[in-house]
Amino acid sequence: MALFDVLMPVKNGEAFLSQALASVQAQTERDWRLLVLDHGSTDRTAEIVSRAAAQDARIELHSFPQAPGLSGLLNEGLGLVEAPYLMRMDADDECLPERMALTHAAFERDAEVVLVGGQSVMIDAEGKEIGALSHPTDKDELARCALFRNVFAHPTISLRSQAVWDRGVRYGQSMFRGTDPQADIEVPNLAEDYLLFSELALQRQGINLPQNVLRYRFHSGSVSRQKYWDQLQMSGRISRHLGGLLARWSGQAAFDPVPFCSHGQALIDVKGRRDYADDYARMVHALARSGPAWSGEAAERELRWRRTFVDRHPLGLASRALRFGLGGRADPWEMRTAMNALKQQIRGRARLQMEPVAG
Repeated sequence: MALFDVLMPVKNGEAFLSQALASVQAQTERDWRLLVLDHGSTDRTAEIVSRAAAQDARIELHSFPQAPGLSGLLNEGLGLVEAPYLMRMDADDECLPERMALTHAAFERDAEVVLVGGQSVMIDAEGKEIGALSHPTDKDELARCALFRNVFAHPTISLRSQAVWDRGVRYGQSMFRGTDPQADIEVPNLAEDYLLFSELALQRQGINLPQNVLRYRFHSGSVSRQKYWDQLQMSGRISRHLGGLLARWSGQAAFDPVPFCSHGQALIDVKGRRDYADDYARMVHALARSGPAWSGEAAERELRWRRTFVDRHPLGLASRALRFGLGGRADPWEMRTAMNALKQQIRGRARLQMEPVAG
């Protein structure tokens, strides 16, 4: 049995697959098994993996052409996992050499951690560095931010396998589906990672390493570029699900976090609404009773930031964002979100809208 089982889903990934495989082989931690999950590729994907497997017995090719979506494909992979740790990897990215070693050390330091992610360098199709993806590292900050946006980069994460087995974790389904009748959300694709990782973050069981662990490739074939708005719509549904969990856990009235989310640095409007002051008040009341992550100065700061979006009138939105920024409290992600929100409202209508919560 290896220390890490690596799940790499792929469909027609010949363009960057060799680099991805080589980056796993270059890990300083040598005790691993790479499970390539082929989703019915019609290009040279199977040939590339088979050739690599013939030279390195730690690489295995598994074909699941009929798996329903990415969630279904990854769930097939979960059934193959035997190692203590499960690492995710995409077929167009590149691991940095210390990724496994750093991740293993993080799990060893804290037995309560179930999920470990990290930071990423962004690269283009040619491998040129074009930016960075930065995510919070602290458990409490992750628990707060996860309600409003995905704070883990899927291809950087690893999971403690025993927790996956004990909780019956499946991609695309809530891990609380067996104990909470209202946790009935289904996410077959687009944001299945946000659902799983954020449920762990709400329980303060996830961290991000401060180090870069991945070269994240951003190119025209990326799902995040092809289906951007559909992905944000699904993320809004998941945020409502997460808000429901928090409300039920603390015995509070339901609230809608959607107007205050910043998925993809964009705002979501609720159809027919521009003023969300009452929604904000209900949210603040519920979150104040939702556990240790929502007490203290850092929690107050997060809620002050979210208050920026209590209405969609451009002048008011701009004024609140400016005050928050001038106070030295805004980070680049937040300021870009504010600028995007202002552009949306000046145009007169947000591109992303959701129906009001039923009832």
